[in-house]
Amino acid sequence: MSTRSVSSFAVALFVLLVSVIETPALAQSAPRPEQSDDWRTANDTVGKFQRGHSDVLKWESGNQPAVPDVPTHGGELVLKSSGDAAREAWKIHLDLAKTRAILGSENERFVAEGRWGDVDPDWLRRAEGLDELIDVSAAARKAWLDAVAAQQALRYRKEALVAAESAAELATRMARVGNWSKLQETRLHIALNAARMDVERAGYTLALAQAELLGVLGLSGVHTSVALPDALPELPKMASTTQAIQQRLDVLSIKLPRADNLRVRANAQVSAAAYRAAYDLARLATENLKWQETVVEETLLKYNGMLASVWDLLGEARERSQAALDSVEALRDFWMAEADLQYVLIGGVPERFVSLGNSGAGNQATSSH
Repeated sequence: MSTRSVSSFAVALFVLLVSVIETPALAQSAPRPEQSDDWRTANDTVGKFQRGHSDVLKWESGNQPAVPDVPTHGGELVLKSSGDAAREAWKIHLDLAKTRAILGSENERFVAEGRWGDVDPDWLRRAEGLDELIDVSAAARKAWLDAVAAQQALRYRKEALVAAESAAELATRMARVGNWSKLQETRLHIALNAARMDVERAGYTLALAQAELLGVLGLSGVHTSVALPDALPELPKMASTTQAIQQRLDVLSIKLPRADNLRVRANAQVSAAAYRAAYDLARLATENLKWQETVVEETLLKYNGMLASVWDLLGEARERSQAALDSVEALRDFWMAEADLQYVLIGGVPERFVSLGNSGAGNQATSSH
């Protein structure tokens, strides 16, 4: 799902809820005759978004988003890709300059971009220091992925907070006029505090990921933050086949001593399994997010026709936020698993394999050494 689409959803929801909150008639169980004009005005405002995102995009082009954005270009250091992160990490390893020169520009590009499986296996013995070059690149790539995912998650948490704030405000107004009990209002304020706590945790996770990335790059104290892209790379349309992985492993086996061969084969089995599972999970999470988007848009249409309440829409909005977070986590896990597989198929030994479904860095399974 594109960043712009997510931003548009937040704008639409915010405008919808503001129109509800600012219209006293909607805090009642039904509009009284003297309030019919207010009711009509509020629904007319919401009705502008009958076609979902296509209408929202038009609205957004002439209005400022109400959701606070996560700054992505305020840092001094800009890393648009994991390849940029790898090249930056190489700068503090001066001894690798000779290895890079021997490899040549094409193989160097493969290493930087994490396409380690495309590097000619003959270089494993011919290029002294290649192992270290790939080690440095792998660490930078994973740190970059964690930081981008953390930044993306924070943005979704902030969007969820906007909805929670609006819901709590609406609950307070409904309780004030006697349409809701104190218990109902309290539950919405508990949910609001939970959303605030989620934002705080997500903010710290991002700060930690940025610090880890700067540490890997050897730039702690030099820069305070890194400007990153808004979203992780998209999921490939197709995963690498078992046959392609096996062919690469067979080629590598010819180049390695028996002891190393056995170790690589053991790690390849684990990393290939993680890769396939991570790909399937990311694909399903992406599909779920698209389906949840459809549910929200259909609920919005029902709301416009007075066939659903604002609470129905809020409930679906919460589900969509969770689906977005699940999608980010699954996509991050896939790229981590892909990095592990690429690493193993060039003869590397990951310290740990990704543990699917766990948030944050460090939740990984130990590899065979």
